[in-house]
Amino acid sequence: YSYRAYNLKTNRSALITRRKNQLDDDDYEKVAAKIRELPIAGPGCIQADCGPGNKLSQEQLAGIMEHVFRELLPDKGYKIREGQIRLAAHVLECLCHRNITLAEAEVGVGKTLAYLTAAALVKRGRANDFWFRGRFKGQSWADSARLPVVVSTSSIALQNAILGEYIPTLSSILLEGGVIREPLTCVLRKGREHYLCERRLRTFLADADETTQQVLLPLLGRTASIDLADAAQLTPYMTRRINVTGRCDYNCSYRERCRHRWHTKQMKSNAFDFQICNHQLLLADTFHRRDGHTPLIPHYQAVVIDESHKFLAAARQMYGVELAGTDIFPVTEDIRNLAFKSSEGGVKVRRD
Repeated sequence: YSYRAYNLKTNRSALITRRKNQLDDDDYEKVAAKIRELPIAGPGCIQADCGPGNKLSQEQLAGIMEHVFRELLPDKGYKIREGQIRLAAHVLECLCHRNITLAEAEVGVGKTLAYLTAAALVKRGRANDFWFRGRFKGQSWADSARLPVVVSTSSIALQNAILGEYIPTLSSILLEGGVIREPLTCVLRKGREHYLCERRLRTFLADADETTQQVLLPLLGRTASIDLADAAQLTPYMTRRINVTGRCDYNCSYRERCRHRWHTKQMKSNAFDFQICNHQLLLADTFHRRDGHTPLIPHYQAVVIDESHKFLAAARQMYGVELAGTDIFPVTEDIRNLAFKSSEGGVKVRRD
């Protein structure tokens, strides 16, 4: 028996398999998987990945998302949650129309998986490809078509969960289901103080005691992580002595082989589908863009602010000035030392 696949849209055909016996029910899934990999196979009705110049409509993406939540996820043990599906559909619509929305969902709905799925489909389906071409000065059309989605959170726990659990699991399910052809990619953005400085590490290591050296030596490897959160035995004092502080010195002897510089360059590329950061870094990036400085985060096509109930506190911290209890006495002393023209126009400070 000879089995061939025909693409009725292109009139092309290709051999699937030759065998002595006919196909039975157990062979269908294997044959279907093989058909998807044939050169003649075009994008299926559930495939979201689009090449340059192509895009999927909101209706097409909505259909794919319904398939993901009602077919693919339940096959992996996930429950069908109507609230989650409605939230994902709402986020998808807003992303496709480049709108701003405020969404609230009770605990247990699965909002993180909802907005990640919607954002991944919009990103891979190039729904906003046309709108971002030429938007950013100095950026090519090709780079504008691959703009990432920024996810801003408040807690480190949620950032690590998105990076290590949600996106890898979603990527695996979408790959196996034929929705995407390449794995979803993401990177966790942190402030420079969270990373290792090669020069400061070697300087501190030279004068450290033997116990401290045993803790620091594993950080010297070229393949070792520069994220200080991965070094569990570091004390706060050690961290302050070896982390990146301020701007890097252009005359640094380790500049050309600096792992932090290489890491920063990689993070600023458009190679990632998702850029994950905290609220403070997102706000700091906004300040840089407002003042005409180099952005801290690469240009993005959409931003999702998770744990947004803590965003106001982060903004107050970034924009405002905090007054602690220890500041009261210096302030009152400064007021006392002020010279006023008349006592009636003076300022009274009451002690409580």
